[in-house]
Amino acid sequence: MAGYQRTGFTFSGLPPPKSNDPNDSTVNPKQELETYTAEFIDVLASLHSLASASNTVSCKTTQPRRHSLFKPGTPLHRLLSTPPSMRRGIPGFRIQVIARFVALLYINLTFWDLRDDVMASEGFLKTLALRIVEYDLDTSSSSIEMLVHLLILGFEDDGSIDGSDFNNLHHIVPMVEAERPWKIGRLLKVAKRLSRSSWDKLNEILLRMLAQADFGAGFTGIAGGTKSWLGGLETEILEAEDEALVAPAIE
Repeated sequence: MAGYQRTGFTFSGLPPPKSNDPNDSTVNPKQELETYTAEFIDVLASLHSLASASNTVSCKTTQPRRHSLFKPGTPLHRLLSTPPSMRRGIPGFRIQVIARFVALLYINLTFWDLRDDVMASEGFLKTLALRIVEYDLDTSSSSIEMLVHLLILGFEDDGSIDGSDFNNLHHIVPMVEAERPWKIGRLLKVAKRLSRSSWDKLNEILLRMLAQADFGAGFTGIAGGTKSWLGGLETEILEAEDEALVAPAIE
């Protein structure tokens, strides 16, 4: 994925933070980790805030797809919640587990990017729902990897999308934005430092944001609320000894 390298804690796509020493041009790994961890926590807080603000009666009226496409039993909810399974010729579950996180984060970030344009957000969902059917992702044998492929690479409007319920056709937005894959790559690099239990909980919360679950008690009712849970994540990420020691737990 763009913006993500597997070896070492370095990021492509953005100039890394430098040492405080003006004569030292090398990357400061500690400062780099702190910078992107702060971005990671800020993104989660923003996404949670948006999901909470969207979970209202008025929003359900103005954003019907936002409040229906991710409910339990829908193709998208099934894609985003189905546990990984063995695939012929592909050992382990790593690809599926990471793909699920990427898909959850990508869709949530899209809602954040389109937070000031309800018509564009609903247009994105209409496009996504149609492509889910077109690419047979609404079947029991569909794969989360294919959904990520669709989200990351995007597609061109071939005229099959009926824009009659929108005031302007330009509100049917492209699936992919140039910066979004790079940003997800940076956030994935940080998230892979989490323990398996924290990783699984984070995925659950990202899905609950999409499904518009009850956010009255903060992050799905976790003791201490949103701020406490985010603080715990930040501490865990910064104190993890090395990504290489944590990521294999995904297997």
